[in-house]
Amino acid sequence: MPFPVTVNGQRAASSGGNYAYAINNKSSFDNQIASMLYVKWLLEESPIFEDEGSIPALKGEPLLDSLAEFEGVELLSDNPPMAGEESLYDDIRMEAEVLSGDYPPSEVLEAALYGTKELDDLMNEWNEQWTKAQESFGVEVTEDGVTSAFSGADATDGADAGADATDGADAGADATDGADTAADSGDSNGDDAAE
Repeated sequence: MPFPVTVNGQRAASSGGNYAYAINNKSSFDNQIASMLYVKWLLEESPIFEDEGSIPALKGEPLLDSLAEFEGVELLSDNPPMAGEESLYDDIRMEAEVLSGDYPPSEVLEAALYGTKELDDLMNEWNEQWTKAQESFGVEVTEDGVTSAFSGADATDGADAGADATDGADAGADATDGADTAADSGDSNGDDAAE
């Protein structure tokens, strides 16, 4: 489950997709129509989102009771990294040694068991480690956004930060537009898309 954060009084949480649906544009017209009807049924009528406890794919659908804590939280879609920054997050994470391996949860547990550190002190240490790692890779965080030494651009440029998590989940999309419509289906080139 995503962890909501508050910035300037607005709560937000990442809502990256899990699996997406694709229709192979190289399959027969009849198979494309059948596939579109299946995806439409899946998105509009099936109980899959209730069964899985996930955010409904269609805009405007209410959140499940189990996600009530996210009422009023702006759900943000993750954008792909800019060219040259594909490994930046992992590089920072490894340098900071904060979000890697089993040690961070173990450190919290040890502090709780032995009373060696307060949680606020631990979080401050991790924030300091993360900031130093960002600086070592030329990442500057300001109130206006994030600037990276790799791109020299504000990381929010072109990003639809306020996008609803369901952008792109258009069940009626034309699958015969000449391009595979695989999106985050585990096979980004569409070779294994449903026929």
